[in-house]
Amino acid sequence: MKEREIGRGNAAFTEAEVKGILAQKGKLTAREIAQAHRVGVETIKRIWRGDTWAYLQVPAQMRATAEEAERINNEELQKLLAIEAETKRETEGMTEEEKKIRAEAILHPTTSLPNEEGKARADVLLGRKPPPAYDL
Repeated sequence: MKEREIGRGNAAFTEAEVKGILAQKGKLTAREIAQAHRVGVETIKRIWRGDTWAYLQVPAQMRATAEEAERINNEELQKLLAIEAETKRETEGMTEEEKKIRAEAILHPTTSLPNEEGKARADVLLGRKPPPAYDL
């Protein structure tokens, strides 16, 4: 007789067996797995669909989602760190007031990331470049 999980009543499988069945999905057919465990094919398919033992499948899905979120966050963090390093190089030797003027001029109204037009405005405000000539 198979070892049963505590509180699982008439369960045909232990958690360890179900994890093994889930791991075999795509490698073996439901029929092959069912024959090996002496259960019906539909029992295996119910496990695969999450009709039974669904809580064992959730962590894998959550883990994939968490890994994707971490990857995206790391990419965004790298972009922000690169911007910060560039800003430090560009503002080296500036007074705090000059840095404030530059920051206000650079920030686009709808985003916190610098744009080229804002950098050009900052250079004019700080007196590093002459204002552009406008044809009237």
